[in-house]
Amino acid sequence: MNITKEILEWLKVSSIAIRKDGADIMSFLTRFTSEIWTLTMLQKHDFLQNEKISVQINFTDGESEEFIATVIESGEDFCDIRISGSEKKEKTAAFISALENLDEKYIKYGRRKEERIEIGKRNSEKFGLSYPEQTVFVNGIKKQQPCAVVDASIHGICIITPCTDQRMRDCDSFNVMLNFVNPEQTIVLKCHKVHAQLKKTESKIYARISCQLLEPIHFAWKERVIKLLESEKNL
Repeated sequence: MNITKEILEWLKVSSIAIRKDGADIMSFLTRFTSEIWTLTMLQKHDFLQNEKISVQINFTDGESEEFIATVIESGEDFCDIRISGSEKKEKTAAFISALENLDEKYIKYGRRKEERIEIGKRNSEKFGLSYPEQTVFVNGIKKQQPCAVVDASIHGICIITPCTDQRMRDCDSFNVMLNFVNPEQTIVLKCHKVHAQLKKTESKIYARISCQLLEPIHFAWKERVIKLLESEKNL
């Protein structure tokens, strides 16, 4: 599973450092499995295979935990490490457990033929949207325009939006900005158009656009989609 800064913020991790020879090598956790972590380092440094290194996780509450890990592979700016079970201290164990839970959910709901769930007016409030009407930004069109979310999946979104500008019809990519409540969040999704249909009324033309979401997909989007899918299954 790829790790984004939003995931680390949600898990209240402020930074990760590799401690060697009395110095801290600042790094970011960029990929995670239950056994192997990939740390991207801000400073170039080579480690030996099977070398034992000390890793410190700093949490946003000011606490930190240090543990020993084994280097599996390394390059100038990355290091793959394995943590043994005995080294999983309390906060580190909780951190790993939360990541494993996320990974399990992403695998379950992010499969190739992933489930889509209706949003529209029926589920807009339940999904957590502040209003049914949200915002789309298209390159070359300076003015933002309204849109509504028709349905959602972890890696996709379908919106409906006015389509009076030819550039809106021709564009292949655009951004959708969504405002949520409980908690308040504003996220931007990078979208690639997969399919579009034009719908005409007496006075306007609307485009219904099915999109693939481009990586990195905001953590909050994935969590809200999964939460809604699970709640619908439990009805």
